[in-house]
Amino acid sequence: MSSVKVKRATVKGLEIEGDLTFSTIDKNTARIMDKLLTPNDITVNLKQVVAADSAGLALIIEWLKIARSRNITLTFINVPEQLQALALLSGFESLFQSASQADKIAL
Repeated sequence: MSSVKVKRATVKGLEIEGDLTFSTIDKNTARIMDKLLTPNDITVNLKQVVAADSAGLALIIEWLKIARSRNITLTFINVPEQLQALALLSGFESLFQSASQADKIAL
């Protein structure tokens, strides 16, 4: 198990490293997006995510809600298969359908 780290990669990009799991995500992780959503478009790279569970999917959904409330386009790239499978099982497969060929989700 590794902790989760959110790093600014570029002005409009974030990188997530570590595990997106119940044991690593807390309220501060969810609030990070409140502080970082300044441009109109943000790309979140999930390439360095090692493990993910339903808490990781819930975090992504929460971040998408925050982005939607601010008219910001939030795009996830390099979505791990674990998250894609969880979304499918949970009925959130539409998060991934809009850009499935590019392995990203957007709202």
